[in-house]
Amino acid sequence: MDVNAQGEAEVALKDGSGRSRGEFQVRRDGSAAIAFYDQNGNKRVVLGATPSERNGLAIYGNNGRQIAGFTVAEDNQSSVTLYDPASGRARVGLGVAASGEPALVLFDQNGRDRAELHINDKGKPGLSLADESGKSVSGLPMQESQPPQQ
Repeated sequence: MDVNAQGEAEVALKDGSGRSRGEFQVRRDGSAAIAFYDQNGNKRVVLGATPSERNGLAIYGNNGRQIAGFTVAEDNQSSVTLYDPASGRARVGLGVAASGEPALVLFDQNGRDRAELHINDKGKPGLSLADESGKSVSGLPMQESQPPQQ
């Protein structure tokens, strides 16, 4: 148990070999986290809360990069993001806006939004596709059906 020079409080749990396996930390800004480490001392899972109320769970691969994240914002917006284990860039995002609108987003190898499937606040589905520069190239919003012309 320790409080460092930056005012961060920490409780660290070590295994029989002295390697960190778990810790509970509270930072000066009020953020708090519980972290778990593998047998080599590498971070594998972190559960945390921040003063900005972005709370979540992060899962790390054996190379130290985050590979999955589950977050909830202060306004109840929630998301699940899966990352490329080699580059660390986001590849898939699934989210629900505070207003309840769901969306699925696919990112390219550079982390750019390339395809999105969503349902708007009126219950209408949509699909949008973007090129490598992020410019919209195609979309399929559901249109209200028009009465036949006479």
